[in-house]
Amino acid sequence: MYKNKRGPVTSGRKALSVLLLIVFFLIISLFITRGTAVGQTQSEPTARYISIQIEEGDSLWSIASRYKEPSQDITHFMDSIRRVNHLTSDQIIASEYLIIPLLS
Repeated sequence: MYKNKRGPVTSGRKALSVLLLIVFFLIISLFITRGTAVGQTQSEPTARYISIQIEEGDSLWSIASRYKEPSQDITHFMDSIRRVNHLTSDQIIASEYLIIPLLS
């Protein structure tokens, strides 16, 4: 039997610890797999990507408004464009390329 500062570790305490770990991992796995059940009727939109060349006078806002779906919030779409292109600001330069994530 292992002895720690609070006294001996009993098999009952070990069993409780193991049980709590199992419950913890089951809860985590439910969060990870939630929404991926077999026969799920509602499908998540998937993204496809296109590359565009930035033209003189384009802004991130104008590009986002040109390519976003009507149901998409423009600020969230701009965030997606920034994230995909590793941009830290809204500054873009004409003649460079951007990757645009499109919902399909």
